[in-house]
Amino acid sequence: MKIFSILLFFSLPFSHFEQVNQQITDARDGNTYDTIHIGNLIWFQEDLRYVSEKSYCATEKNKEEVCSRSNYYAREEAASVCPEGWRLPTWQEWEAVVNQMIESSEASVVKDSAFFEDRSMLVQLKGLDINAASQLKFDLNKGWVEGKRIRQNGSYTLWINNTAYDHNRFHLHLGATSFVGHHHEHHVVDKVRKVRRFCVRCVKEKEE
Repeated sequence: MKIFSILLFFSLPFSHFEQVNQQITDARDGNTYDTIHIGNLIWFQEDLRYVSEKSYCATEKNKEEVCSRSNYYAREEAASVCPEGWRLPTWQEWEAVVNQMIESSEASVVKDSAFFEDRSMLVQLKGLDINAASQLKFDLNKGWVEGKRIRQNGSYTLWINNTAYDHNRFHLHLGATSFVGHHHEHHVVDKVRKVRRFCVRCVKEKEE
């Protein structure tokens, strides 16, 4: 049930993205990742590819040591798969990235936020192409993995840490002009054979 919604209008051609790109190497497997500084954080510009005990790499037919593209992770290990010193982003940090995208846009953007009783949030960004505006290089065709099948529905899903909850089920569905942050047990905790796995983007604080 929707509780209320907020309409915000933005038209601010102003950039908070620092063009500081560098590669980092995951010492566990030698994988390298492009990163970018946004605000006070360094973000992966690529999905994590580390092969964990419960990950599923959709590009590999067999269980292998190396995943050549995005890997997908179950909820119980998502918070611990980033390289040492890196972690999952929080919901608040993701919102800060969205606000910076809006401020950097040359077009007028309407941000319509709808809140629900379970504290889920639907945010529509009318006038903004999230994938084009973001320098995090999301692929909206990656969807999620359910069991051993990729569910491609024109969205991209990643794990997010939300400190408002004492569980690890919170995740973000990202579309072309909207995103949903929510949590549920369906296909995340239950349905063992069809458990859903999502992508991971890692962040860390910038060193002074």
